Amino acid sequence: MKSINYLSLAVLALFSACTKSDVAMPIDAQKAQVAFSSPSVHAHYHPGDTVHLVAYASAPEMMHGYDLILLHQKSGDTLFAYHGHDHGTEIKVDTSWIHTELSEALVKSQITVYVDHDKNYVRHEVEFHLLDN
Repeated sequence: MKSINYLSLAVLALFSACTKSDVAMPIDAQKAQVAFSSPSVHAHYHPGDTVHLVAYASAPEMMHGYDLILLHQKSGDTLFAYHGHDHGTEIKVDTSWIHTELSEALVKSQITVYVDHDKNYVRHEVEFHLLDN
C-alpha cells in the first residue's frame, strides 16, 4: 500500500512541477528588471548593417527564460524572434540581426523575461529606424 502512495505522490509531483499558466501577467518592477543596452532608442540602421541586440535582466529569484522579438511597427510583421530558456537570477541576451528590409521602417525591439513558470513577466521595448539607403 505504501508503494502505491509513493507512486501517486511521484506522479502528482511530476504533473505539478514546472507547469505553465494560460494567462501572462506583468509583475512589479521591484521583483525583476530588464533593459536593452543595444540598440539605443531611435538608432538608425542602413541595409546590411548588423543590429546588435543586447539586454540584461535581473531578479532576486530564479527567472525562467525570455522572448526577444523585432516587430515592424507599420505592418506588425515579426522580423526576428528568439526564445531563450535560460534560468538564473541574472540573464544576459547577446545576439544580432542583419538589416535586409527593402524600405524604411520603424521597428520595435521587445524583450519579455519570464520570472516564473506561470508566465509572469517583465518587458522592455526600444524603437529604432531602418533606412533604405
